[in-house]
Amino acid sequence: MRTLLACAATVLLALALPVRAQEEPNSLLARYLSEGDAGLKAALRAELLKLSPEKLHELMAALPCPGEGRGELSVSLRCPDGFERSYYLRVPRAYDASRSWPLMVVLHGGVNGASAGAGPAAVSAWLASLSDAQRESLFFLAPSADCESTTIQARWWRDGGMKNIRAMLADVKRRYHIDDDRVFLTGQSDGGSGTWAAAFRRPDDYAGFFPMVGHPLVPATDRTSAYFENLKGCSLYNISGGLDPVYPGSEVSKIVGEINSVGPKVLHKNYEKAGHDLSFADVELPRIFSEYLSAWKRDLLARQLDWSTEQAKFGSRAWLEILETKELDRDYNKCPKATPRGTGVVRIDLGIRVPTPTTPEELDGPITVRHIEPGSVADTMGVKVGDTVIKVDGKKVTGLDEINAALRNKGAGKEISLTVLRDGEEKTLSGKFPPLEKDPPSGRVLGSWSPGQVELKTHNVTRLRVRLAPEMVDAKGEVRIKVNGKEAFKGRPPQDVAMMLDQFEASFDRKWPFTAVVTVDVVESMKGK
Repeated sequence: MRTLLACAATVLLALALPVRAQEEPNSLLARYLSEGDAGLKAALRAELLKLSPEKLHELMAALPCPGEGRGELSVSLRCPDGFERSYYLRVPRAYDASRSWPLMVVLHGGVNGASAGAGPAAVSAWLASLSDAQRESLFFLAPSADCESTTIQARWWRDGGMKNIRAMLADVKRRYHIDDDRVFLTGQSDGGSGTWAAAFRRPDDYAGFFPMVGHPLVPATDRTSAYFENLKGCSLYNISGGLDPVYPGSEVSKIVGEINSVGPKVLHKNYEKAGHDLSFADVELPRIFSEYLSAWKRDLLARQLDWSTEQAKFGSRAWLEILETKELDRDYNKCPKATPRGTGVVRIDLGIRVPTPTTPEELDGPITVRHIEPGSVADTMGVKVGDTVIKVDGKKVTGLDEINAALRNKGAGKEISLTVLRDGEEKTLSGKFPPLEKDPPSGRVLGSWSPGQVELKTHNVTRLRVRLAPEMVDAKGEVRIKVNGKEAFKGRPPQDVAMMLDQFEASFDRKWPFTAVVTVDVVESMKGK
């Protein structure tokens, strides 16, 4: 009897929750997003999935933005990798939730161990260069990559780093009324290189990019390939320093020329007398604000796309998603092949973290290990927290610069020895960097659409997905999708409210326009199946 009563109570709870959802439709989405109980959340989700795409869009647009803080805020967030990180947020004093606001994401430099204050410092150049009216007309978000045990994986250009940035951006959108079509990304040094990487690999959250004294191909040294063609249709303005000893402006200018030779229209300026700094800030930052922030807007319904990837996690661009790549016969390849670009150099990591030097003396001083990344080379060698590194391959090192110089001569598959001072005794430890894993083949898709028609040409792509917005179908609500000249789909595309809900929960993007999706097996469609 007790079991029957418990079952009955469960059924009544499950029945009662949808009834409440029907009585309060405008709060249904808010309740779902805030619900912590898995069972109740599943019941709310089931109710949301009954809604039409139009109704769900209506609920998204009407979702309250309860943000109350103004001025400079420090916010802590549990990121997708499970670690707590803080981000800096500057909210305009006159913030009014009745209208949407533009936002600038600013990535700090020194991604491998920057201090907790790196985010606010990165924003400070903007605040110092803009007028008060300009400063108070947009939000500034400065993510932090700093977190014990995850610095390497949280580099801006790695998948983990990009996901962390997106989670912080989504957290801001959850609380404040941000204009999804006017979010911009900038950064200096490593932050500039991370800005390039987002433009190459995951641009859909942004209206434009402003990398500064970074390098387009630094991410490629860390196994994040750059495809120049991916920048077609991307709004990007790069600034370099002619005297920059780290990323010389002449070198970056040459690469930008190569990028533009294949179709993109990247804007670029090389300040001949600037170094690895923002000495041009007083001129350039106000100009960026006045010339680009109002003119550039995100376009997820671009009529033409050219997208390449070797990994499905970087396969999404606007209405197209590459799900799988594979070496295919030329009969299945009807567009030019993808060409990943790089420097021929791949970064290697010991996997140790040391206190960030703040003075020249600390930079040249003893290197004491503060943290070891699990599974890294240092971990397998037996390096311990508290060890002081005094030799690399038998040669004495007296500072971080000398260790980094020694590592530049290393590569995948190479052996290394470290001599450390531990409890007053010297210990020599040996290890080997792992060999490089072979990347999957790069796939490429050239796509275009007009109402009721989507045309795709592919190279080494076996599966893909087409997301469809109401503007992309004909007057009957139907669409015809052709892949490499063969009809892959014709008819009314299936509405996908689950896709819409998942996307919103991950991004809080109120203007994401897609309501239907069609998945295509390229090989089978070309066989006529």
